[in-house]
This record gives sequence, C-alpha cells and structure tokens, in this order.
Amino acid sequence: MQLYLNKGHRLFLDNFYTSPRLALHLLDKQTTLVGTVRPNRRDFPADPLAGADIECGQMKCSLWNAGVLAVKSRAPQDNANKKPKIVHLLSTAHGNNVAASSKKDKDSNAVMKPTCIQHYNKSMGGVNLMDQQLDSLLIIRKSYKWYKKVVFRLLMQIMLSAHKLMQLKGDGVSEY
Repeated sequence: MQLYLNKGHRLFLDNFYTSPRLALHLLDKQTTLVGTVRPNRRDFPADPLAGADIECGQMKCSLWNAGVLAVKSRAPQDNANKKPKIVHLLSTAHGNNVAASSKKDKDSNAVMKPTCIQHYNKSMGGVNLMDQQLDSLLIIRKSYKWYKKVVFRLLMQIMLSAHKLMQLKGDGVSEY
C-alpha cells in the first residue's frame, strides 16, 4: 500500500482485515477506509454500540477517535439462513447520513440505508457475489487436504469467471 498512501485513495475491506487501529493509521496517511468489522475486534468501540438492540431497518452510529465512524445496522434478514442480519462497519470517509436505496419494502416505500453501507455494497459487490455463488456448490469437502481445497477453489473461480465472460460477450461464436 505504500505507493497509494497520502494520495487521497479510499480502501474497502471485509471484516477479516478491518480494525480500528488500521483505520486510524490510514487516516493519518490521508487514505480513507470503509469496511465491515467484527464487533469483538480489539479496540472496537463497545460503549455506544454494545447493548444497542435495534429493530429491522434501524441503525446506531458512533463517531469516535478523530473521525472514525462506527455503524451498527440491521438488515431485514439474511438470505442464507433467514435470520436478522446485524452489520458492523467502520468508516473514515462517511458521516452519519442515510439515503434511500434501490430496494423497496412490502409497502413499496424505499428502504433507507446508511450511505457508508451503500458505498461498501457498491464497491465490494463483485467479491461478495462470487463468494455467495461458489458457496452454494458442494465440491469442497471437509475430508479434502488443504492443497486440494485451494486447487478446487481456484478452478471453481476460473470456471465462474469464464461463464460470466461468456454471458457478457454473448454465445462465443464470432462471424467472419
């Protein structure tokens, strides 16, 4: 990342990499961060968000430590297991703003979402979509050795990418 620091770039991360310490470090280097975070992560602000029970479509925000926004939001439900989904997010690039999303609720009203979550979904959509599509395939088993899992995962990603390119370009038949 050394080449991209101090140039005003924005970095989008998933919950494996996002931490409050990294957010502060990047903020000092004029690089903003937006990423989901695990609520039990070290240095994550526990006071304002810990016991906050929120209802469907609501959110709680906390601005702390020189410009880092911590957001706890509840989506209507997780499509995978049909349970309410709680999202925790850190952002050094957004304020406490809410905007209408492209989704509608059961009464045909626009669903309101925090702008930081909308930007995160827009930027990370391709990565998360590929993971969702590959998780439905049951090729990778627990009994496989780690190197077989890696090979199968790479092959599945290659095949999915080739399929997407074929859909994008048409049927693959060219006319001369």
